[in-house]
Amino acid sequence: MDDSKTIYPDIVGRTTGGNELPTSFAFGIRTNPVIATPAIQYSLPREALVRLSVFDVAGREVGRLVDGRQQAGRHTAIWESSPRPGIHLVRYETPVGAWTRRMVLIR
Repeated sequence: MDDSKTIYPDIVGRTTGGNELPTSFAFGIRTNPVIATPAIQYSLPREALVRLSVFDVAGREVGRLVDGRQQAGRHTAIWESSPRPGIHLVRYETPVGAWTRRMVLIR
């Protein structure tokens, strides 16, 4: 069974299962819609600079979860100070590209 589907349900990119290093840059939201504290998971095939930000639908940055060099592997960023419920955009930026996913936060 490929663990990447359960670990990264909204995956962007391809990863390997188990304890192996990921084969590509990827990210996903643990559950979407999010009922409790949002957990954004991302993977890095090698050490890299990463920025993981959250924006409201008006395009304002409302949270920055990661901003700096990260080790290769799988990581989870928790958005503990999440604002009120609604639609948010999560942007994952790496040296090879940037991806944006929609996240619905309900409480």
